[in-house]
Amino acid sequence: MSRRTVYFTNAERVAAKRAQHAKYARSDRGRATRAQGRLRAKQASLPISARVTIPDAAHIRASHEIPSSTFLAIDDLGPALGILSPPYTFAAPDADELVALQENDGDSMQITLNATQLIWYRLDSKTRFRAWSKVDSNTAQIVEAGVAELEARIHAWNAATEHGDGKDTVANGARDVYLHWGAKRIVWLVQELEVRRNGLEAYTDAQRDHQLPAQALWDRHDEPETSGDENGEDEDDIFDEQYM
Repeated sequence: MSRRTVYFTNAERVAAKRAQHAKYARSDRGRATRAQGRLRAKQASLPISARVTIPDAAHIRASHEIPSSTFLAIDDLGPALGILSPPYTFAAPDADELVALQENDGDSMQITLNATQLIWYRLDSKTRFRAWSKVDSNTAQIVEAGVAELEARIHAWNAATEHGDGKDTVANGARDVYLHWGAKRIVWLVQELEVRRNGLEAYTDAQRDHQLPAQALWDRHDEPETSGDENGEDEDDIFDEQYM
């Protein structure tokens, strides 16, 4: 066992700690730690758009207006196409899902898939607002998690643009919906994360003023006539100015 150093005075103890810290600072590990700290500080000061690279094609798709038919009521939600959870890669409808799509009250597959994505986006927006508006939420952690999600979504979106489905018109149609909504989710997440990066108060102020992306989307359209119980809605609504 190594001997424990004995200090006779507090001054000796302080001097020893300073020497130890100075030695660590000069070491490779100490220099690497400081470099990582400087990098994190620099990244934290950058706008979200400077930390991720959104493909030009995604910007173009995201700028396309959502068809008004998307806001019509649907009886059942269609497949999510992989857009809801990591790794966010495109997932074509399977055989059972295709049958359900064809039986969805006569609506075309495109209408059902688009309406499904709209409903999921609304629900996800509520969940995100509740998490990001908590009093004890950590802005730095939210930003880092958001950037990681953006990077994963962009990677998956790029992959979906590189791999088509040949002459399979059904799969290609579903992929087109995925690319459309995937692009919008990327752009909208950048916008909302940028607001949250400015602090909790700025974020809740934006919600109160209906400036969050999901709110702006609904403000441009009439409310969809979907059933609250069927689609997981509840009385708390970020689209209500009183919701907190």
